[in-house]
Amino acid sequence: MPPLFRTMEQAGGPLQMALAGQGWPLGAVWYWGRLNGYGDTAGTVSSFLAGCTAFGLSQAANNEGLVATEYFQFIVSSAAGLAAMVAVTFWTEPVDRAVLEGFFVRVQPPGLWRGVREACADRVDVPRLVRQNFLDLCMVPVAVVWQISIFAVSLTLVLQNWAQLLVAAAVFAAMSVVLYRVWWPTVEEDGEEDGEEDGG
Repeated sequence: MPPLFRTMEQAGGPLQMALAGQGWPLGAVWYWGRLNGYGDTAGTVSSFLAGCTAFGLSQAANNEGLVATEYFQFIVSSAAGLAAMVAVTFWTEPVDRAVLEGFFVRVQPPGLWRGVREACADRVDVPRLVRQNFLDLCMVPVAVVWQISIFAVSLTLVLQNWAQLLVAAAVFAAMSVVLYRVWWPTVEEDGEEDGEEDGG
C-alpha cells in the first residue's frame, strides 16, 4: 500500500482544503444579520468534511493516473460550506431580535443589517456608520498590500536581497502613511465615542 502522504505539501493539503470553506461562516457573521449559530456550525462542519472528502477523492484519482487539481478541492469545500450555511440558516429560527440589536449597537458591523439598522437608528449614528463602513471597504486593498509588504520585507531581509528589500520597505512605508492618515483617525474617533457612551 503506497504511503498516504509523500511530502509536507501533501500532508498539509487536507487541512488547507478542509479550511477552504471556513471563510463563508466567518465572514457572514459580520455581513449577514440572518445568520444564526446553527447555520454557522453547519457551514463550518460541512466545509471541513467536504474538503477532507475532496482531498481523498483527488488522491485516489491521481493514483489512477487522473488529474484532480486543488481548484476542484477548493470549489467542493467552499460550495458545501456555503450551501449548508444558507440552507440551515433559513431552515432554523433567526437569532432573537434583542440580541441582534445589542450586537449591532456595540459592534456596528457592515452588510445586510437593514432592518436591525433602522431599529437602532435612535442609538446609532447611521449616516456616520455608513460612511465608516464605506471607508473600511475602500481601505481593504491598502491593508492587504500593507500586510503583504510586511511579509516581503521579512523575506527579502532573510534572503539578503537588498534591492527588493528597499522596494518592499518603500511600499510598506507608503501604505502605512495612507492607513495612518486616512483610516486610523476614524478608528480613534470611534473609540472616543464608545468611551463617552460607556462613561455616560
